[in-house]
Amino acid sequence: MRWLLPLFLLLWGCPPPTPVIGTPTDDDDFVLDDDDAADDDDAADDDDAADDDDAADDDDSADDDDSADDDDSAADDDSADDDDSADDDDSADDDDSADDDDSAVEACADAGLEAAFADPSSWTLQQACAFFFSKATAGNTERLAMSWELANVTLVQGDSYVVAWGGVTGLPNQAGGTLSVQQGTNLNNIDCNDAIVPGSEPVVGGQWEPVAGTATVTVDALQFGDSFDATVTISGVVVELDGSPGTTCPVPDTTWTSLWMGWLPG
Repeated sequence: MRWLLPLFLLLWGCPPPTPVIGTPTDDDDFVLDDDDAADDDDAADDDDAADDDDAADDDDSADDDDSADDDDSAADDDSADDDDSADDDDSADDDDSADDDDSAVEACADAGLEAAFADPSSWTLQQACAFFFSKATAGNTERLAMSWELANVTLVQGDSYVVAWGGVTGLPNQAGGTLSVQQGTNLNNIDCNDAIVPGSEPVVGGQWEPVAGTATVTVDALQFGDSFDATVTISGVVVELDGSPGTTCPVPDTTWTSLWMGWLPG
């Protein structure tokens, strides 16, 4: 047993082993900023919150969901249709256009009329005379007709005359007039002279009258007599079914050009 004494003395004089301290980049025992959390990667912006993914764009705010489309901006609601643009109000019908007021698009109460209005260029049957203008679908089953009360007006090239509905007043060169939308058969057979071809008499099954909007006729060029080349524009027109208050249909804004209107001499 005497050999144990020198070994004991030898060990008694040795210094304790030096502890190993790791580097800040990958050490999970680094004492300066290590909180020993299971998900701690020791990144500079790590707050060790339970939902922290340490992504480059993570602001670790209380409402941050770190989803793929989250830009962490103050107005971001992280909804599926949110494009985070400056004018986005994230409503269901928001198209994010610069002039979008997110108002609900008014629907037409009649599916057949709505389908016809989807393509105004398909309304190929046309008439124009005096201060009257009409268009009808190729099947002659829907017709839009309008007229302006300008019989005592001295026409001036470049002037425009407008009929308005919905209580609008005070417009330049505002005039009286009518507009109607009809559904039925043979509708455009009523010509400017009310001369109807026998056997092709129009049958009106439904008539709609305007409750809002304007119809404008512009004198583009005066011709011989009291005739003139014209442009007709309808804007913001909403029509209501006769006898059914509240049953409405919006009419697409449309412009027709190169119309021959007015009166011929004779």
